[in-house]
Amino acid sequence: MQICIIETGLPPEECIPEFGQYPQMVEDWLKPFLTQADFSVISIVNGEKLPLDASKFDAYIITGSKHGVYVKLEWIASLEKFLRDLRDKNIPIFGICFGHQIMAQAYGGKVEKSDKGWGLGSQSYRFDDNDYSVLVLHQDQVLTAPEGAKVLAGNDFCPLGSLQYDFPAMSVQFHPEFTSDYLKDLATRFRGSRFPEDIVDKALNGLNEQKATSQMIAKQVASLFTQTRN
Repeated sequence: MQICIIETGLPPEECIPEFGQYPQMVEDWLKPFLTQADFSVISIVNGEKLPLDASKFDAYIITGSKHGVYVKLEWIASLEKFLRDLRDKNIPIFGICFGHQIMAQAYGGKVEKSDKGWGLGSQSYRFDDNDYSVLVLHQDQVLTAPEGAKVLAGNDFCPLGSLQYDFPAMSVQFHPEFTSDYLKDLATRFRGSRFPEDIVDKALNGLNEQKATSQMIAKQVASLFTQTRN
Protein backbone atom coordinates (compact mmCIF):
# COMPACT_ATOMS: atom_id res chain seq x y z
CA MET A 1 0.00 0.00 0.00
CA GLN A 2 1.29 3.44 -1.00
CA ILE A 3 0.34 6.19 1.46
CA CYS A 4 0.98 9.87 0.82
CA ILE A 5 1.38 12.25 3.75
CA ILE A 6 0.57 15.79 2.65
CA GLU A 7 2.67 18.14 4.78
CA THR A 8 0.75 21.34 5.45
CA GLY A 9 2.76 22.68 8.37
CA LEU A 10 6.19 22.74 9.99
CA PRO A 11 7.12 22.40 13.66
CA PRO A 12 9.17 25.21 15.22
CA GLU A 13 12.76 24.83 14.05
CA GLU A 14 13.99 24.54 17.64
CA CYS A 15 11.89 21.41 18.16
CA ILE A 16 12.85 19.51 15.01
CA PRO A 17 16.18 18.01 16.17
CA GLU A 18 14.49 16.19 19.05
CA PHE A 19 10.99 15.53 17.74
CA GLY A 20 11.26 15.57 13.94
CA GLN A 21 8.89 16.85 11.27
CA TYR A 22 5.14 16.16 11.26
CA PRO A 23 5.23 13.51 8.50
CA GLN A 24 7.78 11.49 10.47
CA MET A 25 5.60 11.73 13.60
CA VAL A 26 2.64 10.45 11.57
CA GLU A 27 4.58 7.57 10.06
CA ASP A 28 6.08 6.54 13.41
CA TRP A 29 2.59 6.50 14.92
CA LEU A 30 0.82 4.66 12.11
CA LYS A 31 3.49 2.28 10.76
CA PRO A 32 3.05 -0.42 13.45
CA PHE A 33 -0.57 -0.82 12.32
CA LEU A 34 0.18 -0.70 8.57
CA THR A 35 3.39 -2.70 8.45
CA GLN A 36 3.21 -3.34 4.70
CA ALA A 37 2.65 0.32 3.80
CA ASP A 38 5.17 2.58 2.10
CA PHE A 39 4.96 6.23 3.09
CA SER A 40 5.77 9.19 0.85
CA VAL A 41 5.63 12.91 1.64
CA ILE A 42 4.45 15.82 -0.47
CA SER A 43 5.28 19.10 1.29
CA ILE A 44 2.63 21.34 -0.18
CA VAL A 45 3.46 24.02 2.40
CA ASN A 46 6.98 24.13 0.93
CA GLY A 47 5.72 24.47 -2.63
CA GLU A 48 5.67 20.84 -3.76
CA LYS A 49 2.86 19.99 -6.13
CA LEU A 50 0.03 17.54 -5.55
CA PRO A 51 -0.19 14.58 -7.95
CA LEU A 52 -1.89 15.24 -11.26
CA ASP A 53 -3.37 11.76 -10.91
CA ALA A 54 -4.80 11.29 -7.41
CA SER A 55 -4.83 7.51 -7.84
CA LYS A 56 -1.01 7.50 -7.74
CA PHE A 57 -1.41 6.68 -4.03
CA ASP A 58 -3.79 4.31 -2.27
CA ALA A 59 -4.55 6.71 0.59
CA TYR A 60 -3.72 10.19 1.85
CA ILE A 61 -3.08 11.78 5.24
CA ILE A 62 -3.27 15.55 5.84
CA THR A 63 -1.07 16.86 8.66
CA GLY A 64 -1.56 19.68 11.11
CA SER A 65 -0.48 23.25 10.40
CA LYS A 66 -0.25 26.70 11.99
CA HIS A 67 -2.25 28.11 9.07
CA GLY A 68 -5.97 28.77 9.12
CA VAL A 69 -7.90 26.96 6.41
CA TYR A 70 -9.86 30.17 5.73
CA VAL A 71 -6.67 32.09 4.77
CA LYS A 72 -6.48 32.85 1.06
CA LEU A 73 -3.36 30.90 0.12
CA GLU A 74 -2.93 29.26 -3.26
CA TRP A 75 -1.87 25.92 -1.84
CA ILE A 76 -4.90 25.79 0.47
CA ALA A 77 -7.26 26.32 -2.47
CA SER A 78 -5.38 23.64 -4.43
CA LEU A 79 -5.65 21.21 -1.54
CA GLU A 80 -9.41 21.77 -1.21
CA LYS A 81 -9.86 20.98 -4.90
CA PHE A 82 -7.66 17.90 -4.55
CA LEU A 83 -9.68 16.67 -1.58
CA ARG A 84 -12.86 16.86 -3.62
CA ASP A 85 -11.13 14.87 -6.35
CA LEU A 86 -10.17 12.20 -3.80
CA ARG A 87 -13.79 12.02 -2.67
CA ASP A 88 -15.03 11.62 -6.23
CA LYS A 89 -12.51 8.82 -6.83
CA ASN A 90 -13.30 7.10 -3.52
CA ILE A 91 -9.68 7.27 -2.36
CA PRO A 92 -9.29 7.08 1.45
CA ILE A 93 -8.33 10.19 3.43
CA PHE A 94 -7.43 10.87 7.05
CA GLY A 95 -7.01 14.39 8.41
CA ILE A 96 -5.35 15.65 11.61
CA CYS A 97 -6.11 19.09 13.15
CA PHE A 98 -5.65 21.38 10.10
CA GLY A 99 -6.40 18.27 8.03
CA HIS A 100 -9.66 17.84 9.94
CA GLN A 101 -10.56 21.45 9.26
CA ILE A 102 -9.57 21.60 5.57
CA MET A 103 -11.55 18.44 4.87
CA ALA A 104 -14.63 19.92 6.53
CA GLN A 105 -14.27 23.18 4.61
CA ALA A 106 -13.65 21.41 1.29
CA TYR A 107 -16.79 19.34 1.72
CA GLY A 108 -19.12 22.17 2.69
CA GLY A 109 -18.59 22.70 6.42
CA LYS A 110 -17.66 25.88 8.28
CA VAL A 111 -14.37 26.54 10.07
CA GLU A 112 -13.47 29.60 12.16
CA LYS A 113 -11.17 30.72 14.95
CA SER A 114 -13.08 29.74 18.06
CA ASP A 115 -14.09 32.31 20.64
CA LYS A 116 -13.19 29.66 23.24
CA GLY A 117 -9.50 30.36 22.67
CA TRP A 118 -6.63 27.90 22.78
CA GLY A 119 -7.05 24.21 23.29
CA LEU A 120 -3.67 23.05 24.60
CA GLY A 121 -2.61 19.88 26.38
CA SER A 122 -4.75 16.93 27.45
CA GLN A 123 -8.52 16.90 27.07
CA SER A 124 -11.15 14.22 27.50
CA TYR A 125 -13.17 13.33 24.40
CA ARG A 126 -16.32 11.24 24.42
CA PHE A 127 -16.31 8.40 21.88
CA ASP A 128 -19.73 6.73 21.93
CA ASP A 129 -20.12 5.96 25.64
CA ASN A 130 -16.44 6.04 26.56
CA ASP A 131 -14.08 8.86 27.50
CA TYR A 132 -10.54 8.94 26.13
CA SER A 133 -7.68 11.35 26.76
CA VAL A 134 -6.45 13.21 23.67
CA LEU A 135 -3.69 15.74 23.01
CA VAL A 136 -4.86 19.03 21.50
CA LEU A 137 -3.20 22.13 20.05
CA HIS A 138 -5.59 24.45 18.23
CA GLN A 139 -7.59 27.66 18.18
CA ASP A 140 -9.63 27.03 15.02
CA GLN A 141 -12.54 24.62 15.04
CA VAL A 142 -15.05 23.04 12.71
CA LEU A 143 -18.26 24.84 13.67
CA THR A 144 -20.58 23.23 11.13
CA ALA A 145 -20.08 19.71 9.82
CA PRO A 146 -20.53 19.00 6.10
CA GLU A 147 -23.77 17.36 5.04
CA GLY A 148 -23.57 13.60 5.48
CA ALA A 149 -20.69 13.72 7.97
CA LYS A 150 -21.12 11.85 11.27
CA VAL A 151 -19.66 13.16 14.51
CA LEU A 152 -17.55 10.41 16.09
CA ALA A 153 -16.17 12.28 19.10
CA GLY A 154 -15.86 15.62 20.84
CA ASN A 155 -16.33 17.50 24.09
CA ASP A 156 -17.82 20.75 25.34
CA PHE A 157 -14.79 22.74 24.20
CA CYS A 158 -14.78 21.16 20.72
CA PRO A 159 -18.07 19.40 19.95
CA LEU A 160 -17.05 18.39 16.40
CA GLY A 161 -13.79 16.75 17.43
CA SER A 162 -13.86 13.86 14.96
CA LEU A 163 -15.83 13.33 11.77
CA GLN A 164 -16.57 10.33 9.57
CA TYR A 165 -17.79 10.86 6.03
CA ASP A 166 -20.12 8.89 3.78
CA PHE A 167 -17.12 8.10 1.57
CA PRO A 168 -13.82 6.60 2.84
CA ALA A 169 -12.65 9.51 4.97
CA MET A 170 -12.36 10.44 8.62
CA SER A 171 -10.62 13.18 10.57
CA VAL A 172 -9.74 14.27 14.10
CA GLN A 173 -9.17 17.69 15.63
CA PHE A 174 -6.69 16.29 18.15
CA HIS A 175 -3.18 14.89 17.56
CA PRO A 176 -2.84 11.10 17.84
CA GLU A 177 0.69 11.39 16.41
CA PHE A 178 1.96 13.75 19.15
CA THR A 179 3.60 12.77 22.41
CA SER A 180 3.09 14.56 25.70
CA ASP A 181 6.81 15.39 25.68
CA TYR A 182 6.40 17.31 22.43
CA LEU A 183 3.44 19.29 23.73
CA LYS A 184 5.28 19.96 27.00
CA ASP A 185 8.23 21.32 25.03
CA LEU A 186 6.00 23.57 22.92
CA ALA A 187 4.03 24.85 25.89
CA THR A 188 7.12 25.60 27.94
CA ARG A 189 9.09 27.10 25.06
CA PHE A 190 6.31 29.49 23.98
CA ARG A 191 4.76 30.28 27.37
CA GLY A 192 3.80 33.94 27.42
CA SER A 193 4.51 34.50 23.73
CA ARG A 194 2.52 32.20 21.47
CA PHE A 195 0.46 30.76 24.32
CA PRO A 196 -1.05 32.69 27.25
CA GLU A 197 0.66 31.87 30.55
CA ASP A 198 -2.51 30.68 32.28
CA ILE A 199 -3.33 28.32 29.40
CA VAL A 200 0.18 26.86 29.54
CA ASP A 201 0.09 26.41 33.32
CA LYS A 202 -3.22 24.57 33.09
CA ALA A 203 -1.95 22.40 30.24
CA LEU A 204 1.25 21.42 32.04
CA ASN A 205 -0.59 20.56 35.23
CA GLY A 206 -2.94 18.16 33.45
CA LEU A 207 -0.72 16.79 30.69
CA ASN A 208 -0.75 13.02 30.21
CA GLU A 209 -0.11 10.47 27.50
CA GLN A 210 -2.85 9.30 25.14
CA LYS A 211 -1.51 5.86 24.23
CA ALA A 212 -4.90 4.14 24.32
CA THR A 213 -6.49 6.79 22.12
CA SER A 214 -3.52 6.89 19.77
CA GLN A 215 -3.66 3.14 19.21
CA MET A 216 -7.44 3.15 18.81
CA ILE A 217 -7.31 5.84 16.11
CA ALA A 218 -4.39 4.13 14.37
CA LYS A 219 -6.41 0.92 14.14
CA GLN A 220 -9.37 2.84 12.73
CA VAL A 221 -7.20 4.51 10.10
CA ALA A 222 -5.58 1.21 9.17
CA SER A 223 -9.02 -0.37 8.79
CA LEU A 224 -10.27 2.56 6.70
CA PHE A 225 -7.30 2.33 4.36
CA THR A 226 -7.13 -1.46 3.99
CA GLN A 227 -10.87 -2.17 3.74
CA THR A 228 -11.33 0.44 1.04
CA ARG A 229 -8.39 -0.94 -0.89
CA ASN A 230 -9.78 -4.47 -0.68
